[in-house]
Amino acid sequence: MTIKIAAGDLRQVITIQQNTPGKDTRGGPTEAWTTFKTVRARIEPKTGYERWAANQIYSEATGSIIMRYVPGVTAKMRAVMSAGGANRVFEFLPPLNTEEKNVELVIPFREVTP
Repeated sequence: MTIKIAAGDLRQVITIQQNTPGKDTRGGPTEAWTTFKTVRARIEPKTGYERWAANQIYSEATGSIIMRYVPGVTAKMRAVMSAGGANRVFEFLPPLNTEEKNVELVIPFREVTP
């Protein structure tokens, strides 16, 4: 079976980011996200729910990001997508290299919104 990704299916532009650890002025650890690569992708939502905790509503969605293969993408990364003036952040789960052909990546994600 041949994997083909139609350009018209990749409608969203996402920025893949990697965590670059650093230290603050007192030597404590800091978390800084730097751009790894900006790509076109398709976002396929799967589930979503809301819950009430600590006097706030938290929502969580899961799904998959489908994109052309990019070497070096790992579960320690995340994707950011601008939508209507707000940024959506997708935390990666281990990516799947479809059929191990280095053509397509399917990245399961978790999106949490406090």
